[in-house]
Amino acid sequence: MNAILIQLTPYISLNLVNGVLVASLEPNITLAGTSVISTNQWHHFSFVCDPTQKTTTIYIDGAIEATGSSIKSEISSNDSNSTIIIGSEFTGYIDQLSISLKAKSHQAVLWDATVAAYYPVDLSWLLDKGPNGINATASNIIPIYGWRYNALNF
Repeated sequence: MNAILIQLTPYISLNLVNGVLVASLEPNITLAGTSVISTNQWHHFSFVCDPTQKTTTIYIDGAIEATGSSIKSEISSNDSNSTIIIGSEFTGYIDQLSISLKAKSHQAVLWDATVAAYYPVDLSWLLDKGPNGINATASNIIPIYGWRYNALNF
């Protein structure tokens, strides 16, 4: 399968090329994985460009698929004349797309890829703040002020 998963500018994109995840930064800067992606199941793809460390990393389901180094730190992240393209020639579902202006750590990418539900008791704790929106129900629980912030009394 060949498809554009997301294209931010004419040169910054995340693609499938013969079923392999490939990230492009400029015409001559590409980073390719090695795994052929099965498109009949859900996957979490991440492409992290860290201009401070001059590295790029592709992740599949939270695991490092490929890394590159010695990228130019002057790559522009502000091209207001570009149209974002999502899913061109892709057959399947894209469930969520997020773009961060900060390079995420491996731990943050792993969290994004693997968390099923997240219920911080300091907020509206019955609402799932994770990626799946699995809201909870409760009975016989009293929200109270805890040692730090809020807690639950069962």
